Amino acid sequence: MTDDNPALPPVDGSGVVGGIHPTDPWPMALRRLSLVVTQPTTAFRGLGNDRTSWLLPALLVSLLAAVSPILMSTLHVEKQMAAVEQMVDRGIITEEMAAEIQQKTAERASNRALGPTLFQVLLGVLSHLAFRYLLPAALLLAGVRFVMEGRATFPAVLSVVAFSSVPAGIRELVRTPLQLAEGTLEIQFSPALLAGGSQNLGAYALNLLDFFDIWILALLILGLAAVGPISRGRAAGLVLPLWLIYSLAKIGLKASPFGAAL
Repeated sequence: MTDDNPALPPVDGSGVVGGIHPTDPWPMALRRLSLVVTQPTTAFRGLGNDRTSWLLPALLVSLLAAVSPILMSTLHVEKQMAAVEQMVDRGIITEEMAAEIQQKTAERASNRALGPTLFQVLLGVLSHLAFRYLLPAALLLAGVRFVMEGRATFPAVLSVVAFSSVPAGIRELVRTPLQLAEGTLEIQFSPALLAGGSQNLGAYALNLLDFFDIWILALLILGLAAVGPISRGRAAGLVLPLWLIYSLAKIGLKASPFGAAL
């Protein structure tokens, strides 16, 4: 099997990368965390022997994803209220049902306390770990091993998924302050900026071309090629169709009567 990856920095038989031994997992994780932005090909080297450092990026990104909606809770409540009104306009629910939903939403927002907030963060982190990392890693592992005939292991693919998600954490760090400053959730890093907001179906589709999501796809391709080991072309042949199916499903859901909730 051929691999069209360029030459990588040498790694000795012990798996040492950048002078840090893999038996010292957290320094290795921090090293990879910086390299994934500056030298992604190097960052994915030796992941087959690195079974724990995936936790660092996964937990950091999951925490940011869980905390951001809480910081933006007022704007999220406003969006939920508007979505309920749109569902009334489309005849999905009655005005009485809408009033009840809006009342309960307002009550939950006003009764937010430290305990429930911490529980919400914990629940968000756990769900993020399950659906953003474990499930995609299982799907990609099946693709690499049974479709692309690679020899990757689950820990290696999970690490690729985790370190490839770093741009999602960077996006939260950039977007949340902008949302707070502008007083809107409609902060985009995609061609949707030219189409009048994500509530329009065309703009929603364009928003799937988010700069950070494209960055994540590129990292996934590099990472899977490294741990496969398979060529980058074959890795792209696995990652891009899965992303296309996911994107089309989201567009279809947005076009459905329940699309106002997205």
